[in-house]
Amino acid sequence: FRSKHFYNGDWLFFVYDRNQQNILEVNSTDYEACNSDHPLHNWTTGAGRDVVPLNVTRRYYFLSGKGFCYSGMKMTV
Repeated sequence: FRSKHFYNGDWLFFVYDRNQQNILEVNSTDYEACNSDHPLHNWTTGAGRDVVPLNVTRRYYFLSGKGFCYSGMKMTV
């Protein structure tokens, strides 16, 4: 995603194995440490197909808890 530009009003669509992973929004410190203990928001609906609206102009930090962040399942927008 390094070459992608996102704008206020865009949205992200996450598709994943709902039995193993989740989508958590965290702060920058928890993002760097892969800490999912205190997410700002849990976007996981249980369907494995979740939409996150980017309705505020700011930096967003997402990761998958359950240990998957350590293998690279995280992104910042």
